[in-house]
Amino acid sequence: LGMVAQLLIAGSVVFVLWNAPYSQRRMTPAWHLTFSGIIVAPQAGVAFDWLQLSEIVVFVTLALALTIWLGNLVGMHRTATPPPLRPAQAIHLAPVSLLGIAAMLLGYVTLAMVLSWLAIVLAALMLARIRYLTAAGFSPLWGAFTFPMASLSGLTLIMAQDFGGPFQVLAGLALVASTTAIPIIAYRIVRMWFAGSLATKTQASAA
Repeated sequence: LGMVAQLLIAGSVVFVLWNAPYSQRRMTPAWHLTFSGIIVAPQAGVAFDWLQLSEIVVFVTLALALTIWLGNLVGMHRTATPPPLRPAQAIHLAPVSLLGIAAMLLGYVTLAMVLSWLAIVLAALMLARIRYLTAAGFSPLWGAFTFPMASLSGLTLIMAQDFGGPFQVLAGLALVASTTAIPIIAYRIVRMWFAGSLATKTQASAA
């Protein structure tokens, strides 16, 4: 049911984009949520022994994620990302981490290892550029930091179980960072909601 719902949403978004002006079709990191989000399915699929379906999901999602990564890079090169939208760049970390988890569950160890180090390097680059990503100050868009951090923690933990070594250290660091940061971000967003400023910040009041 979840996969069907995801595909229906993706189809609806494609229909809207197809009929939208060209200026509104620019790829953004949020496209991962629509087109790569189905990558969470193998975590349940492997448990149900739906291995073939899980493999299809992994490789289709990998192709979609690569397309979105490349498209977003081209878009960033052509047009600078406004400071309020920069936290969304953290979303790029989520699919590579979830793909790594799925690859490991399916036994594609080499692919999982490559994706793991790619996720770690990407996380390190984002950490080095944290002032750039947060230049506009706190906003509800900081929620984009949360699930990529959780996904990276999950990936490094599953890698640490089988390989130990540096993955144990990285898993510990990722787990501490996500366990600390995610509740703080969630609390601040909920507080904005209670204060009545969340709708204004997200422009939901105008919609």
